[in-house]
Amino acid sequence: MVDSTTYDANKQNSCSGDELVAITEIGRTIYSGKGLNDLPMTFVIEPAYKHNEDDEAFILVQSCDKNIYEFYNNLDEQRLAQSNPFAEPIFIHSTQFPNAVGVFGSYATSDPVKFIFPE
Repeated sequence: MVDSTTYDANKQNSCSGDELVAITEIGRTIYSGKGLNDLPMTFVIEPAYKHNEDDEAFILVQSCDKNIYEFYNNLDEQRLAQSNPFAEPIFIHSTQFPNAVGVFGSYATSDPVKFIFPE
């Protein structure tokens, strides 16, 4: 729940006055857990909104299978290749179904973890 002091990168907010509105910030970064052998993994979560100190959020992490990982990893590599003239072209692959485009996979979502913004 946010109030009118919380805004996104475009300095837009749908709140007026002291009204509270529920927002969802969806971010996507894909990481491979290959070779970690159940060791802890750390990564950066970058919010889409400018938050105030002591604002509370609940973070959920999704774990996906190899098919979804490979699709999003190809997608990220393709975006990087479009802006880098020295990068090789990347082709986005789908899972192998004749005459179909798409990725079929599975993911699991973690329990929500409470996070308090430091600034």
